[in-house]
Amino acid sequence: MSTPRKATIGFVGIGKMGLPMASRLIAEGYDLVVSDVRRDAVAEIVKRGARDGGTPADVASVCETVLVSLPTPDIVRQVVLGPGGIAAGTKRRVVVDLSTTGPTIAKSIHDELEKTGVIQIDAPVSGGIRGAERGTLAVMVSGPKDECERLEPVFKIIGKYFYIGPKPGTGQMMKLANNLLSATNLAAAMEVVVLG
Repeated sequence: MSTPRKATIGFVGIGKMGLPMASRLIAEGYDLVVSDVRRDAVAEIVKRGARDGGTPADVASVCETVLVSLPTPDIVRQVVLGPGGIAAGTKRRVVVDLSTTGPTIAKSIHDELEKTGVIQIDAPVSGGIRGAERGTLAVMVSGPKDECERLEPVFKIIGKYFYIGPKPGTGQMMKLANNLLSATNLAAAMEVVVLG
C-alpha cells in the first residue's frame, strides 16, 4: 500500500547529502520536485518517486517551499539568486538552506531574498552521510518562528530539530560552533592517545 502524498516541496541539490535527505522525504509521502545539474542524480531520485523539476527557477515556479542542499557558499548563492535561480521562480515563498555556508553568506542571501518578499530559513545540518541516511542529522534552524514550526515535520524526517532563533545566520553560527567543538574534541583525543 503506497503512502498518501503530503505537500509538494522543491529540493535542489541531489548530492551525497541531498540524495538521502530527499529520499527520506519521498518515503514519508512528500511530493518532491527536484533539480540538479547532474542528470544522473536526478534520474536516481526520480526512480525513488520524485519529479524532475528542470531548473531551480522551474522548481520554484511550482513549489512554495524549496529546500537547498549544495556543496559551497558560492554555489548556494548562484542557485538561489543567479539567472535561472530559485528567486526567479514565480511561486517560491520560502527557501530553506540545508547547506553549510557560514553566517555572513546566509545573512546576505536573506537580505536579497527579503527584497522580493521571499523568506529564508537557515537550516544547516550536521551528522554526515550516515546521519542523512538514518534521519539522525542535527538540523540547526533559524528564521521566522512560525515558518520554522510549520516546517518542523519536514525537519524531523531528516533529523533532530533545533530552533536557534529568528536572526538570519544564527543557524550557520551554531553549525560553525558545533564543528569547532568537534574538531577540538578530536584534537584533544589524539593528544591523549599520544600521551598514553
